[in-house]
Amino acid sequence: MHSNGNTNKIEFIIIGLVSFLVALSPAYGQIEYDRPASGGTQFFYSHWSLEDNSGTTEINQLTIPVRGFIPIRDNLEALFYVAHSSNDFEYS
Repeated sequence: MHSNGNTNKIEFIIIGLVSFLVALSPAYGQIEYDRPASGGTQFFYSHWSLEDNSGTTEINQLTIPVRGFIPIRDNLEALFYVAHSSNDFEYS
């Protein structure tokens, strides 16, 4: 396959325009001054069973997400989110 110089120039111009537009877009991050450290957790548990002619199927699901905010120093903060999940499947 042979590409000509015009195709390369057009691709270069398109990449340049996209990069320029991305650089002009506003940032959606914000440092929050004087906000104390905070965090939280939740507990989600669900259980259900299905019955048919061949037996019963039971499913248990547990999820525990933990989130937090830690101010480290001026103009630097940390946000974190960690989740643990487990499943149990029984067929009888």
